Amino acid sequence: TSTVKKSRTTNLPRQIILLRHGRSLGNEDESLFANLADWKIPLSEEGRLQARKAGGIMQRMIGDDPVMFYVSPYVRTKQTYDELQHHVTSDVLFTREEPRLREQDFGNFQDTELIQKAKKERVDFGRFFYRFPDGESGADVFDRVSAFCGTFIQDCDQLARPDATAVFVTHGITARLFVMRWMHWTVDDFEALHNPNNCALIVLKRYDGASGPTYRLTRESREMIKAPSSGGIGRALKLGQMLAKERSRDGNWDFGGATPWGL
Repeated sequence: TSTVKKSRTTNLPRQIILLRHGRSLGNEDESLFANLADWKIPLSEEGRLQARKAGGIMQRMIGDDPVMFYVSPYVRTKQTYDELQHHVTSDVLFTREEPRLREQDFGNFQDTELIQKAKKERVDFGRFFYRFPDGESGADVFDRVSAFCGTFIQDCDQLARPDATAVFVTHGITARLFVMRWMHWTVDDFEALHNPNNCALIVLKRYDGASGPTYRLTRESREMIKAPSSGGIGRALKLGQMLAKERSRDGNWDFGGATPWGL
């Protein structure tokens, strides 16, 4: 059974906001990746404006809550964070540069034609398990995001407050894989998800019940990324909690239904 000790749930944030970076020069001209390292690609002017607009939307969501920031070390995510700060009026508990929230690695200097061919191949193979030549698979990103969850829980336990908002300034696939991990969704659930637009906000809200806290996507976020209709805890967790019961009952595995939240 997967559980979270009570002492580790008291400071889980009221909401988690995942923000994809603003439009970058690489989004406008993919040939840049052939001569400039992916992590050094900056925002375009449009991307900076997107980030400032998102900052205002985000601050209205946060209200008077204190906030903690986790920022991918890529130039475009750090620039997005800088632009957000024009609107942040809440108390900032801390800001952490977090390499595990970086973009999926597509290789080093990228051959545009080979990358486009690989992306087409990925559609047929599956986004989660497809590995780019000299790069990462979605599963690799999932593994490092899973490792980050432990650090995040520890930070919440030691440094945060239960009325806080956590903001992750990250990348599209990384945001989706964090939600998959946090919500215990299956690989099939992930494969059906859509990438958020630049500076779109994916919002997870905490709900406190008798069995402990649970998180659910807001309706707007669920619709934006085409998430499972429940928007809540996924089917993957039930494998660990209910397998013996389901097997002993009728010999079939039933992955439906809700389960308590847990890491």
